[in-house]
Amino acid sequence: MTQLNQRRRGNRLENAIYDTTYTLLSQYGLDQVTFSRVATAAATSRSVLYRYWDSTFDLIFHTIIHQIQKTPIALTTTPLDTGSLRTDLILLAQRFIQQTSTGPFRYFRLLFATALNAQNQRDLTQLVTQIDHANLTLIEPLLTNAQNHGELQI
Repeated sequence: MTQLNQRRRGNRLENAIYDTTYTLLSQYGLDQVTFSRVATAAATSRSVLYRYWDSTFDLIFHTIIHQIQKTPIALTTTPLDTGSLRTDLILLAQRFIQQTSTGPFRYFRLLFATALNAQNQRDLTQLVTQIDHANLTLIEPLLTNAQNHGELQI
């Protein structure tokens, strides 16, 4: 049996579905992503999708998280230490705005706007908790720098 004829399973299948879903989301928008369309484009069946995800929102949500995990985050690539907490915070905010308006990050607002039922809200609550932790990770070095420069006293 050749590689093309083998059935995809596990991570290979899941990654193919995520990539297909993200492509469809980028090309057609949230309203046009359906299990049927994803299954056809990913060369799998809708029943496979229903085994992994409860709804198209669930699939899109996890697709965006998957894409974000694959994307280098510019916010953390270059440490900020201009010598001024104010300037560091402004630069961090500018990086944040730039980062969240490109790639998979641009879909965050869309996810929050479409979180209508309890399951979606639970997923988003978990995401917000992760974001809060990531935000603290970004701010802590700036506060340490400010302490070292004598701008903050704790």
